[in-house]
Amino acid sequence: MALGLTHGRMLVFKHSQVSGKPKESLSEYPLDQVAELSQEKRKVARSFRLCFADGSLVDLDVVKTAEPDEFIEALARVKGA
Repeated sequence: MALGLTHGRMLVFKHSQVSGKPKESLSEYPLDQVAELSQEKRKVARSFRLCFADGSLVDLDVVKTAEPDEFIEALARVKGA
């Protein structure tokens, strides 16, 4: 999966196996409902755990080339704005 971010939403996309670019929208989450995003680093992919304000969880496997560290930093900046 690949992740996207707007000022109001976190987006999850299916990605191309060849280019790694997003190609199909799978889901979106309002940022005001996102309480925390953490990651587990692995060799090929990263496992993200998305925690919501109501206590529910979603686990996402994201390709390493999606630059997950930068995504977490960007999410923190947007939520802090």
